[in-house]
Amino acid sequence: MSMSDLYPTILVSHVRLCSVPIFASGLTRHFFLDLGHGRGLHLTQRDGQPSIESIRSITEGQEPTIHETYDASHWPAMARRADEVRNRGYNLMIWNCETYARYVAEGRPVSWQSRTAGIAAASLAGAAALWWWRRPRLARRRR
Repeated sequence: MSMSDLYPTILVSHVRLCSVPIFASGLTRHFFLDLGHGRGLHLTQRDGQPSIESIRSITEGQEPTIHETYDASHWPAMARRADEVRNRGYNLMIWNCETYARYVAEGRPVSWQSRTAGIAAASLAGAAALWWWRRPRLARRRR
């Protein structure tokens, strides 16, 4: 059964984009949609499939951070978007839990975590390349 088949039967009191820290540092977060009534919609890394589960099981008892709140009347459109991408799978950099949650809620597949990680990785690679390129010149000057 698809999400769009389920949406008339799912009582949604609100839709909130939320996240909880994955590690103690809080640098990475797991994003999900709080649908109210103690339920949330999220994309799991273990099987790459979206699922509706209890908020407690998604957050593992942690207090979630609420990033955005959406009108519950938009749930039918959100459910259709969730259905469109239900078999897309999981990719840490391209299609992760944040990308999924933002796409379902807003229609935009965006992950600020992935963008930040990509920029940091590119910066480190650029610095390493610059160091490597300058290294022989510095060694020749010392002779």
